[in-house]
Amino acid sequence: MIYPVHARAGRGRSASVILLVVGLAIAGRVGLPLWLPMAPLAEIAVNGDGDTRYYVRLAQHLESRGEYAQGHLRAYMPPGYPAFLSGLLKLGGDARTIQMVQNLLYVIAVLMLGVLASRQGGPLTGALAATLALASPIWWLLPQRALSETLFVVLVAIGISVTMSGGAPPAFGLALLGGIVFGLAALVREMGVLMGGMLAVVVGVWAWREGSRARAVAIAATVLLGIAVAVMPWTARNYSVLGQIVPISTNGPINLYIGNNPEATGAYVWHLPPEGQAVWNRPDQGRSNELFTSGQAGREALAYILANPGRTLALVPYKLWALWGPPVALHSGFGVGALARSGAAVLWFACLALGTAGLWQLRREPIAWFIAGVCLIATLIHGLTFGDPRFRAPYEYLLMLPAGFSLAEIWAWRAR
Repeated sequence: MIYPVHARAGRGRSASVILLVVGLAIAGRVGLPLWLPMAPLAEIAVNGDGDTRYYVRLAQHLESRGEYAQGHLRAYMPPGYPAFLSGLLKLGGDARTIQMVQNLLYVIAVLMLGVLASRQGGPLTGALAATLALASPIWWLLPQRALSETLFVVLVAIGISVTMSGGAPPAFGLALLGGIVFGLAALVREMGVLMGGMLAVVVGVWAWREGSRARAVAIAATVLLGIAVAVMPWTARNYSVLGQIVPISTNGPINLYIGNNPEATGAYVWHLPPEGQAVWNRPDQGRSNELFTSGQAGREALAYILANPGRTLALVPYKLWALWGPPVALHSGFGVGALARSGAAVLWFACLALGTAGLWQLRREPIAWFIAGVCLIATLIHGLTFGDPRFRAPYEYLLMLPAGFSLAEIWAWRAR
């Protein structure tokens, strides 16, 4: 771990800063549901935008009938977040409850990030990383909506904390637990599988540097085993319902088609192949329409990429700009004005620059390998599919750790 001079100086002062950050975090998050209230769930189920409508419908159906279904679809979306919402509904929760719980979860994730950052650079680094994470424009808004990112990011924070908060590679028990947590995250958003895979690589390399090759391979394999332990029961459920192996959901090939078809723009625009569209909303007892549409979308997307490599490559910059560019798309849905959107863009690009610099400064630390690796994976995945600032939210959260480290270094430099 890195502990620069500024980390040892002013530790008492940093404790006051941390307490102030915690207080502001709790106060701000309690106030956000009043400033940006979520619409009633009955309204979201009918008129909600994008995934919010599907998540709420799934949760309501699961709560009332005990069946995971979205109309005639049985595996279009991962089950974790609808199950989470369903649990809140069973406890008598409403839209305000969901907001309050999600804001609390994000505060927990921020505090965990602060602890991880403090292990890299001391209390000041932890306080600054937590402050930046709280100031993130995307994370002011996401917990106010019925979307899966908040639950996903707190699971990611737990998984990293379990495996990477110590000064040595994790023991086998912690590696298994970390893998299980990332497997649960994958049941919320499928990127959890790839992030868990990156975790396996990082802890394996870390253990290799610290010890034997055999132990490194065993620890990496243990993380992967944990992911499989968490995901396999849902895979078995899908096989029993659909008659085919669907590890988590059927929407992956559809996302690939959305980003690779004659009408693709680089952003998310719902689109299916004509043959798939014709049967997508048509119920069938064997669930074959859902599988047919998913498979057809994947095949058509691959055929389009091979037949149109030039246009496919030409769309990549637009996709990546939509992913890593200004967080405008989220803000328009809340009626935030142009000045606020401009301020959010400036803040985001400053954090991105600080985060990139911090990754370089922390380049010998396993946590930096993990953050850089998952950001690269996300860039590759969305370069293939489509871009949207919402989907960078977990990586934006992680980037606040190196951003806090870099900002603490600047703070120390100015103090000298």
